[in-house]
Amino acid sequence: MWRFVALFVALVAGVGAAVWYYRAPADGALPVRVIARNDDGWLDDLLSRTPKDVEAATAELEQRGTAALRDAIRSDDAVVRREALRSLGKLRERASTDPQIVVPLLLESSTDPDPSVRNVAVTYLGIVRDSPDKEVTGLIKALGDSEAAVRQAAAMALAAYGGRAEPAIPALKKAANDKDEDVKREAGRTLVHLAELKQKI
Repeated sequence: MWRFVALFVALVAGVGAAVWYYRAPADGALPVRVIARNDDGWLDDLLSRTPKDVEAATAELEQRGTAALRDAIRSDDAVVRREALRSLGKLRERASTDPQIVVPLLLESSTDPDPSVRNVAVTYLGIVRDSPDKEVTGLIKALGDSEAAVRQAAAMALAAYGGRAEPAIPALKKAANDKDEDVKREAGRTLVHLAELKQKI
């Protein structure tokens, strides 16, 4: 049941973003009214007392919601991309959504044209930690981002990888001399954290 609750909470925001994305055509015409229909009864099964029914319905919910969020990440609207990405990150964190879906999207979005999208991507790379080698490489690149908030998020995210973040030490040392005080502080904290972990080995 906890998995269903986590899915529901994460999907509400994300599917809402997807609906927003599809709310009207680009030419300014009136939006098309879409009526959701419960043809196969899977929504009813979410309330079933049979564990197998609930499990199957939860899987269906995850599949449909994830598909909508993946589409929303391709939106031309940066806010929609950001919130859809945030929801996918929450699904991976709280509901064990397939990392083969989420991680590549996070890595791809870490180079999004919009800094707020990059910030969310980098933040969740520090949370999910499913493919450390690829994710640390992506975070190293993010330490060189043009936006200070993204660089700061990358420095904070790397701390969560512990010893696996060792390849990032040269980039972190460079970030420790960043012109932005927040970036400098977080990079320094992560370097101290990694050094302390190394001493304990």
